[in-house]
Amino acid sequence: MRRLANRVADLVRDGLRGAFRSPRFALGAVLILGLGIGLATAVFSVAHTLLIRQLPVRAQDRLVTLWTEARGQVFDWPVSLTDARAIAAEAPTLESVAWYGYEGAWPTPVRDGDRLTPMALALVSGRFFDVLGTRPELGRALRAEDDVVGGGLVAVLSHAAWVRHFGGRAEVIGRTLQLHVNGASYIVVGVMPRGLDFPRGTDLWVPIGPATAARGDSSSAYVNLVGRLRPGLPPSGAARTTSPDSFSARAAPRGSGASAGWRPAFLAW
Repeated sequence: MRRLANRVADLVRDGLRGAFRSPRFALGAVLILGLGIGLATAVFSVAHTLLIRQLPVRAQDRLVTLWTEARGQVFDWPVSLTDARAIAAEAPTLESVAWYGYEGAWPTPVRDGDRLTPMALALVSGRFFDVLGTRPELGRALRAEDDVVGGGLVAVLSHAAWVRHFGGRAEVIGRTLQLHVNGASYIVVGVMPRGLDFPRGTDLWVPIGPATAARGDSSSAYVNLVGRLRPGLPPSGAARTTSPDSFSARAAPRGSGASAGWRPAFLAW
């Protein structure tokens, strides 16, 4: 055992000497290692959420998540909010379509009276919960009419956030929460069932239309699509959301040109 410990110590010393002799190489190696770990973690998180973990939704195997990719490119690309609405209107293989901000759930301070609490916020379309096919445990879910600019601002809590931050009390319905990200005040209208936190880790869902309009960037907001397949279609049918030329023209990033070959990519739940 002592011999093994001495050997490890020698390797550590040799590694440190090499790092000091070639700091740029060492820094590059550390950055590449960190990037690899981060990408592996992200891929596992998506796969675990969509392929392994069962969510409290209706017929999970009929749900697909869609984004865009290009032949020869090493990265994927979300769809603009404007184009998502147009694609959803002409998707013959999907009986219903919703979307969520491509950044997923991200932490932001939320003010509840005099208390400031960090929560993971997700921006979603008004039909998000309808497409998932999930019913709230308390109150109501978001509706299509909530996702319009000029209407009342409403929010829905996850079950975990309801218990953790509000003690699981029914009086949370009607409570006013202020988001630090845009300074807007939202009325809590519902609590979703236990186990639903999609995008992964979500504490609070709000409609994406009013939220991006309040930030002044609705035209540049990007999303991933969630669709429910029409009866009888296999998951591979999700890729036929529109004609290839139409999808390429809509989904290609601004400035890339429709000739870039952008096409729909999907992951079945």
